[in-house]
Amino acid sequence: MLSMSFYHEGRARRANDILRRLFKITGLTKFPGGLLSLVALSTTVQAGSVSLAWNASVTPFVAGYKTHYGTASGVYTASVNADTNLAATVTGLTPGVVYYFAVTAYASNGVESVFSNELTNRLPILPAITAQPLTQTAVAGTSVTLSVSAAGDPPLSFQWVNGLGPISGATASLLSWPQIQDGNAGNYTVIVSNPWGSATSSVATLTVLPTNTIATAAGAYNGLFYQTNGNGTPAITEATAGFLGNCVVASNGAFSAKVYVGGLSNALAGVFSVGGNASVTIPVTGPGSFNLTAVLHLDLINGTRQITGTISSVTTGGAWTASGR
Repeated sequence: MLSMSFYHEGRARRANDILRRLFKITGLTKFPGGLLSLVALSTTVQAGSVSLAWNASVTPFVAGYKTHYGTASGVYTASVNADTNLAATVTGLTPGVVYYFAVTAYASNGVESVFSNELTNRLPILPAITAQPLTQTAVAGTSVTLSVSAAGDPPLSFQWVNGLGPISGATASLLSWPQIQDGNAGNYTVIVSNPWGSATSSVATLTVLPTNTIATAAGAYNGLFYQTNGNGTPAITEATAGFLGNCVVASNGAFSAKVYVGGLSNALAGVFSVGGNASVTIPVTGPGSFNLTAVLHLDLINGTRQITGTISSVTTGGAWTASGR
């Protein structure tokens, strides 16, 4: 009986040795995740990716490694197979989201080890322009402000640029002139930056007009307008052709006129801005009455003494439109 008991004990010991070898070769489940140490090497924000590296497992017969990740600690919803490499890059990540990473080693039959230590990484949000600076026209001596709005992870910095390069001291979201001068006219952009990237705004053109420019354009204006096709050719009909008559412009930019369209006369009045722009709604009376919108421009720069613009419908889906001169 003693020899039999020893015999069975010996079989059990040999069986345990075999199991341990199997775990080493195929299971890896007997080895703690701490054998793999995950280290962040770099973060590439532009590509929405994180590059990771780890040490090699001391367990023999490792066939490869996997990087697991997700948006909750310990909950990994995706993985990247690194094969036998000790580094991997995870792409397609969303800036501003916190991701959690861990690595496993796996055997040739696909059985994986426990997870390594967990690494947390949040990709920063790059700057983005949310409100572009606007093109403006101003009279010399008046105050003008260009502004930009941006989003992104702080700290955000601003640098305004004109045709000559970066403007010294112009490092806020606003660029202001208490009294604009001719020399301030030009094209302006602003670069918004944070430690991870930058964004450049669209161009804002600043036009500076001489003092009392509108006064020099005061007077009476008359002209025809008519419907045009999409290619710009005339499509003149009685209903879509008309006459802008006796448009009187005062020295302060106020104007009044008569619009004749479809055999009817309608009054309009408004005020030109310092840039010579105005938009007026015209109620058209009579059978089938509807509204028109007149968008007018008084040329204050080239000295042509012209009013140009468009007259279009606001109640018929924009189907009625005519160009005036």
